Amino acid sequence: MSHKVPSRDVQRRAKKRRARAETETEGIRQTNGSTRATEQTNSEIDERRRIEEELRKQAEERYVRASVAGRVGVWDWDLKTDEIYVDPWLKKLIGYEDHEIQNTINDWGSKVHPDDAVLVMAEATKHLEGVADRYEVEHRMVHKDGSIRWFLARGTALFDDEGRPYRMTGTDTEITEHKQARQQLLDLGGRLVNLQEEERSRIARELHDDVCHRVALLATELQFAAESIPDSGPELTEKVGEVFARLKELSADIHDLSYRLHPRSLERLGLSEAIGDLCHVLGERRRIQLVFQERNVPDSIPDDAALCLYRVAQESLRNVVKHSRAKSAEVELCGEEGEIRLMVTDSGVGCDPDQIRERNGLGVISMRERLRALGGRLSIQSAPGEGTRIEAVVPINEPQ
Repeated sequence: MSHKVPSRDVQRRAKKRRARAETETEGIRQTNGSTRATEQTNSEIDERRRIEEELRKQAEERYVRASVAGRVGVWDWDLKTDEIYVDPWLKKLIGYEDHEIQNTINDWGSKVHPDDAVLVMAEATKHLEGVADRYEVEHRMVHKDGSIRWFLARGTALFDDEGRPYRMTGTDTEITEHKQARQQLLDLGGRLVNLQEEERSRIARELHDDVCHRVALLATELQFAAESIPDSGPELTEKVGEVFARLKELSADIHDLSYRLHPRSLERLGLSEAIGDLCHVLGERRRIQLVFQERNVPDSIPDDAALCLYRVAQESLRNVVKHSRAKSAEVELCGEEGEIRLMVTDSGVGCDPDQIRERNGLGVISMRERLRALGGRLSIQSAPGEGTRIEAVVPINEPQ
């Protein structure tokens, strides 16, 4: 049986058909693989997006819960356009829905209490001009129902390469309950101080009007009895004289205690004269030079402010005499815009400031509580060998 051998052309054409078939087959395999890879990549992208969306929602929920719990909201002020983004939750804190307050500084600023508007802008300006490191101020806002809410505003500005502010972001935290609680504590402290002063006044009256008179009467009777005894002898006369002198000293001490409990000169003469008189009497009695100066003190000072500053002066000078070992001290009383400042400075041994904070005795506590009840403040500066300076400031409403 014979076989016919294909020609070379036929062989070449067959070889080309096989190569083309193999190429097409490989292409199909690559296409299928690419499709599967694309489908897998898309699936991974979708899963990542789903996870990111879930995390974003969780973050938003945590932010909302934190905002609600802390009663705080954020704001973002574009200084170039004066547009401001205000957290819808922050708007809700003063009774408004998001759409009821436009995103402009004027509309949001109109909700600030009129009496605080100047203060708020002044504090913001300080920060924007570089005077203050950050913006921070307590202020009131008017709720939609007309009630008042207190907020603590904090913010930080962003500056361009030329040092000009272009954006400011921050938070507003409602502190109404905190302010009310603090005010209640101040009111309580004020009532306790008033009760203390009333009790001091009652005891002072009893000492002055009753005990002092009884001691004086006893001294008079003793002297009369001594004169009535015939031939009493020099020893008895000397003994009676000693007792009489002690009674006079006791009467003076009781009178001094009565004065310290309730300074009547404060009512009669006013704050400046009363402190000047205190320095004179204490200086003579304790043999220490006390220099008193006053300047710009208003003629009319509220009674509670006057009594507070007098008590601070009294306690400060007591500390000078008892602890400082100073031979001299200066007392200065000055009136400034909206406040009165008292400064007591000695050149004594001084002390470590940490010791003042650690000891914080009844005298210092009493001064702080009195000042706090009136919205005032107390500062004590001291250093070993450099003396001590006590400064008390009380706000006052000057008569119109």
